Amino acid sequence: MEINNLKVDKERNRTAKKVGLLYLLIIVSSIITLIFIDSQYSVSGDVVETIKNIVANDLFFRINTAYNLVMYIGVIALSVYLYETLKVINKPLALMAFSFRLGEAILGGIQVLCYLIVLLLLNENNFILAFDMDAKRSLVELFMGIFDQLIIIIFAFLGLGSLIFFYLFYKSKYIPRAISIWGMCSFFLVIVGSIIVSKRSGAYCQV
Repeated sequence: MEINNLKVDKERNRTAKKVGLLYLLIIVSSIITLIFIDSQYSVSGDVVETIKNIVANDLFFRINTAYNLVMYIGVIALSVYLYETLKVINKPLALMAFSFRLGEAILGGIQVLCYLIVLLLLNENNFILAFDMDAKRSLVELFMGIFDQLIIIIFAFLGLGSLIFFYLFYKSKYIPRAISIWGMCSFFLVIVGSIIVSKRSGAYCQV
């Protein structure tokens, strides 16, 4: 029995390392994309200027759209790995965390769809050119607005799911507890940040 338990523990540790590597890859690539790709066209709080930048050079916008699609596929894979690794600690909590991260990925897919619609609307070589320019601009602003609102919900789901997963890592001792505590604190701040941003967004809408 001890030999079998030792093999199981080793396998779980290997899986935990794979999960950690995938987690790190997603986080680092997201930061790099945000700094070097998203910043090339996105202007915070100014949809009109953002649209102008996309029209002037849509390459970065296309790269970011493709990256987001790949990233959210990675989030699904990561969520499955996390659930399989941590369900032995507390299956209901692991399932709850998995549901939050899966919801994040689904909403991310809707974000990508919004991006693709924006590209279609701004592409002068398709039938949508027949639309009135003001109507096209209004539609683009609408889908960019939906994208911005989805980001808030996505970060809330990301924070909740990751907070629970890191709590389970803390209980499991699969990774150093200092890292688990760091993860819980970091993603708690993500949740707080999403609440603050959502309240500000609601205030702007009322104005």
